[in-house]
Amino acid sequence: MSASPLVAITARYSEWMRVRHLAMKPEVAGREWQFEFEKKSIGIRLPPMPAPDQKAGDERALATIDHWNSKGEIASMYVYGLGISIYSLGLKIPDIAAKTSQINMSLFDAAQSDSLNAVSDRCYMRARRAVNHWLRVARWLVNGPLLDIDFRESRGSFGDELINEKTNTRFWRSPASRTLSGLRRYTVDTDSWEKLDAALKAGQEPPIWEDYKASAERRIDGGDFVAATLDLAIAAESAVRRAVDLSLPATSSIHIRNVISKFPMSQVLRDWKKFGLPSPTGATPFDKQAIERLFAVRNGLMHQGAESTVTAAWCRERVVDVKNLVRALHG
Repeated sequence: MSASPLVAITARYSEWMRVRHLAMKPEVAGREWQFEFEKKSIGIRLPPMPAPDQKAGDERALATIDHWNSKGEIASMYVYGLGISIYSLGLKIPDIAAKTSQINMSLFDAAQSDSLNAVSDRCYMRARRAVNHWLRVARWLVNGPLLDIDFRESRGSFGDELINEKTNTRFWRSPASRTLSGLRRYTVDTDSWEKLDAALKAGQEPPIWEDYKASAERRIDGGDFVAATLDLAIAAESAVRRAVDLSLPATSSIHIRNVISKFPMSQVLRDWKKFGLPSPTGATPFDKQAIERLFAVRNGLMHQGAESTVTAAWCRERVVDVKNLVRALHG
């Protein structure tokens, strides 16, 4: 355990995050975008030029050459990783760790290790949000709708470190065993196997709201809380509108159904019972006020771009609310 006095340093968080469907020209290899995000100085950089013999199957490869021109010159490279840095982090670490030229985890006591792990965790989540922001802009301006983080068991990352900006030396690396959340698994048992078998044989497809619910949870896991909120609102609205349609008399004409389907959601929420929808306090309860808040936030995002309320915790709460709503409306 270190008895070295603590000193204040300016550090940066650094990691390489896996991406997919991205390529680059030789002239931009190694270049970095620098911008402010969530009041932090962020850098996102392309990998350097790979070695000519770099193999695509190498798990540690950041880029590989995949196209040459007619002159035999490198034309483009496939990119596997984006570098992400969060600059100007004010930290206190043991004086001896600030002077070392390499990572030595034994220089930190248990409390200091826990503190740096917490810093690294927060930086990792901010880095994920920053990369998602970059991806949104890149999908738009590079015309790359399929650009995305490449999720793997390693959290979509090649590993992360904290670096002393003054000396440009690494002093902390997240333990290999540390994860922000356990790798989630969805297990097929006999019951689910039989349900899948029957549905596939019958040519069944899930209701549209199930697609959007699942998309929302993937977005939350990736740190894209705005997209998750929009997906959740679409899931809720599609489930409500389908329930309204099912509540109409079987003899209702297509014209009547089309007219009712165009009623604004605000009217449906206001006249909930008149549309034949179940009570929030019925046999399968749900939080109708939470659903109303979800739509209000969705509208704010769509019309004013207000993103301040959409956090990970807020989105996860709305996932539960939407699941309860769907259960009440459709069983």
